[in-house]
Amino acid sequence: GSWNLVNVKFHTGASIAKWAVLVIFDGHTAPSNKDVSKRRLSEIGNGIHKPAPDYYQNIPTAMTVQDRDWLEGIKEIKQTIQNFRRGNLTFILALLSFRDMRLYPSVKCICDVEFRIHSVTIVLNKVLKNKGLQQYYANVTLKLNQKLRGINHTLDAGSTHWLTMKSMMLVGMDVTHPEPASKAGTPSIAAVIATIDKTFVQCHASLRCQKSKQEMIDNLMEMMLQQLRAYKKMSGSLLKRVIVYRDGVSEVRQ
Repeated sequence: GSWNLVNVKFHTGASIAKWAVLVIFDGHTAPSNKDVSKRRLSEIGNGIHKPAPDYYQNIPTAMTVQDRDWLEGIKEIKQTIQNFRRGNLTFILALLSFRDMRLYPSVKCICDVEFRIHSVTIVLNKVLKNKGLQQYYANVTLKLNQKLRGINHTLDAGSTHWLTMKSMMLVGMDVTHPEPASKAGTPSIAAVIATIDKTFVQCHASLRCQKSKQEMIDNLMEMMLQQLRAYKKMSGSLLKRVIVYRDGVSEVRQ
């Protein structure tokens, strides 16, 4: 089966003031000028959100990374995003010329971690095809709306009455371990994610590196305190109940 999201509306749409499109070429065959023209980018942008994006310097600069030192290319991308940031953008739509396992995390780190700008990253050929675009845009905007604190859908009020009788937080915890072929000493990553609103839609996540292949979470108290503070900030009240879902630990070790 598959989701059919064409002409389906969000429960609550997020508010977008300004946004931009960033096109990044990294040494592979670049799209034609027609593909990345201002008109074409506006068409792509309108598929994600209307009105069209706010462009800086007309069309975002296309950058070649492979033709020179990689770090210099990343610096150029970072500078361009920093210029966008001065315009108080809500988010950036980054279009990559192809799927790249180095470029993608670099762009996400610059946007999300360094500059705290929401970003959506798409491989350019996904939005240059002529069929199925509405469905594709709908899938992308599901992720974007959630990031911008919109509400995609809610649970049926009658079926979840017991959840809302008292203020409650749902928490998920897990630890992911390095693959067998990973370098010796590669850390495991512990994660805690929790709902922080009364509709159980918005979540707050905490991540910590810890000893390799250790299943028990070292900094659990610190991460749980982060979730509790985030809930209070978001909802304006303290909790009455917390339900925890913990994967991967036997009953003896809990």
